[in-house]
Amino acid sequence: MVGDEEMVKTVIDVVVHHTGYPADFVELDQDLEGELGIDTVKQAEIMADIRERFGLPVDEDFVLADYPTLNHMIGYIQRMTGGEQAVAPSAPAPEPAPSAPETAPIAATEVPVPAPAAVVDDAEMTATVVAVVVEHTGYPADFMN
Repeated sequence: MVGDEEMVKTVIDVVVHHTGYPADFVELDQDLEGELGIDTVKQAEIMADIRERFGLPVDEDFVLADYPTLNHMIGYIQRMTGGEQAVAPSAPAPEPAPSAPETAPIAATEVPVPAPAAVVDDAEMTATVVAVVVEHTGYPADFMN
């Protein structure tokens, strides 16, 4: 198993590699996005590199937003490699959804249906469209096909 100091150094090295930040600029408790400006795409790349370097299996339950700092990521690595988890994920376990309140059935009401629109023949519709085009463009009506 990797020692804590070596793990921290490796994680910081990965961040430095992906961001170009100097190692002394990166602090373990900084919010990756809010304080370091690392967007979620870059965070995913960092986590993929960390997963590869520590030989971590793909975790279908992993949610990047649950690990907003490097301390959180290090805790995840420790948990996945069998060590003690130093930092718990920041997102608390979801509370069970409240049960739906009992409601009385709603009586069906009849909704009036509007009468169908008047039928317009094709010639009348064409004449109306041509008149609008003539009005807006100034072209003569016989210019339209």
